[in-house]
Amino acid sequence: MPEISGRSRVLVIGAGPAGTAAALALRARGVEVCVVDRARFPRDKTCGDALSNRACALLAALGIDPAALVEGQGVVRRGVVRFPDGTRLARSYDRPGRIVPRRKLDAALHDAAAEAGARLFDETPVASLERTATGTFVAAGPRLRWEAETVIAADGPGSVAWRASGRAYPRGRALGFPATQYLEGIRPSADDDAAVHWFETDLPGGYGWAFPAVDGRTNAGVWVRADLYEPRRGSLRMLLERFLARHPERFDGARPVSPVRVWPLPLAPAPWPRAEPGLLLAGDAAALADPLSGEGIWQALRSGQLAAEAVAAETGDEAGRRAAAARYVRACVREFGREAVLRARAQDALRVEVERGWYRLGPVRAALDLFYGRGLLDRMKIVGR
Repeated sequence: MPEISGRSRVLVIGAGPAGTAAALALRARGVEVCVVDRARFPRDKTCGDALSNRACALLAALGIDPAALVEGQGVVRRGVVRFPDGTRLARSYDRPGRIVPRRKLDAALHDAAAEAGARLFDETPVASLERTATGTFVAAGPRLRWEAETVIAADGPGSVAWRASGRAYPRGRALGFPATQYLEGIRPSADDDAAVHWFETDLPGGYGWAFPAVDGRTNAGVWVRADLYEPRRGSLRMLLERFLARHPERFDGARPVSPVRVWPLPLAPAPWPRAEPGLLLAGDAAALADPLSGEGIWQALRSGQLAAEAVAAETGDEAGRRAAAARYVRACVREFGREAVLRARAQDALRVEVERGWYRLGPVRAALDLFYGRGLLDRMKIVGR
């Protein structure tokens, strides 16, 4: 007999930003919820650690102050884009973003969900998810058997919900591959308060980055789109090493203080529906990462909230579960879908502009300044000039 068994109106699988945001929103509406995660918290999580100002606002609404988590460090006041010839674009944020290591962010969200009354079980992997004859779901694992009227799957790439519902693992342009590493001792720069992105010809469909430091550690990395990645040109680790070597003005003498970590990043638009009756996908499990920037924490938080709102607004019977799934799909289209399609097209255009050097041309530069500098097509951030 599993040591953890029971039943609740909602089961959330995954206690990252999407899962805990869902749990907090459900508890705020008085809905009974259980949250399980395979890890023991606090735990590290491979990520770029960047919180847009809209993500910071969502966290504040949940009662979490991102600035307090990093003692006022990691302020992102500007965004800077650099091209292969040194050309740059910049934009400012009237409301700053933050760099918050996921160990700190996720621990704060985990604790907040527990304090709100969610039942949380760490070190509890879910191996299978099955729909019963009555339309409920049973989640099972080595130490778990839990039944719920509705499941919100927020367990990231390779979600157990993908296997349970026959969703194929994203491929091609629907998947990105980031590689990241923490560095100490990078060179001071006028861009120390900026999230800097380098668009370069050997990083097709992606970029290299360096973000403001926290505790003296800078999150630096690269990412490429899966359909454009050519392993014969070098591993992701090698692409990161080459990127760092190309920019001695920032990285000469920098010391690695973590291994290089690589992870899959499912990109929007999703290749399949994000919900069905009784089963809603959120965060990376819903393939919500931005196809142009690769960012995903705002989407994770917001999708968790939207999933909770859809579930709480409907009854727990089969008709209610169908209505909640339809409501959530519509909300995702409204909140993420249209912009994701446009930003995927913008990514294709930017790749060609970088490869062919068109970013030097006046009309192209004007368009880049319009869309990047003024934040058009960027729902994740509030941009000021």
